[in-house]
Amino acid sequence: MPIRNDAPLGAPCWLDLLTSDLQRAQDFYGTVFGWTFESAGPEYGGYVNAAKDGHQVAGLMANFPESQSPDRWSTYFHTADINATASAVAEAGGATVMGPHEVPVQGFMSLATDPAGAVFGGWQPLGFVSLALQKGYRLGFQASSDHISTHMSYCNLWVTAPTREAILEAFHKRRIYGATDNILADVRCNGHFMGEEFSVEAAPAISVKLWGTAPFAKVHIVKDNNMVYSIEPKTKNVDFVWKDGVAERGKTSYYYVRGEQADGELVWVSPMWITYK
Repeated sequence: MPIRNDAPLGAPCWLDLLTSDLQRAQDFYGTVFGWTFESAGPEYGGYVNAAKDGHQVAGLMANFPESQSPDRWSTYFHTADINATASAVAEAGGATVMGPHEVPVQGFMSLATDPAGAVFGGWQPLGFVSLALQKGYRLGFQASSDHISTHMSYCNLWVTAPTREAILEAFHKRRIYGATDNILADVRCNGHFMGEEFSVEAAPAISVKLWGTAPFAKVHIVKDNNMVYSIEPKTKNVDFVWKDGVAERGKTSYYYVRGEQADGELVWVSPMWITYK
């Protein structure tokens, strides 16, 4: 069977198992299909990814008694707009079971039932920026609104002077970040600023300072498209340093910070590309 790396819109693109015995399910499917398993970590609720010959094929997650749901497999269908799909489900006589909600640095998902009660999911994958970073493009983050009446967006730059030349310099050097409210962000590493490309002699230590308009519910550090560190500050101001304890010498990785306020407002800070010598 050929290996497929993407799916047309409306086609099945993922499946996962809700199981009351996670270890027994891994033993069973590992024996039957030769799958291997790796936990996505506590930040993803203990979700387990299954792979065959190095390619992800399915997911497994624990089914707790309080959910009062039967163990089941769910198929997810590719959509370009998870919210529009959820609305279409309701209009067609179905019902939303969960979501839509964001899966950090992965995409957006929902679960629903059709009029007969069959469970299925919707999946909206990563946006173009995350995919571009995976392909090796070195881009800064900014936000701008084209909806005017429904939300605000902020394109924030760190400049050396309040001049046109300094603003253009900040764009060119990627000293820039996006936010959906007037959130301030200062992210550095070993004296280097967001957006920079540089080398370090010791393992990267990321300094994160955020000043929010409401308490931060979560702050994530993303490395090479994987969420490697998360905290739940529950404060408007955030100040911490995280050190990459598994950095590999000779490898270049990109790191960026994403903050989520309790009121839903977000901030994304441009990546730094760091080579650990």
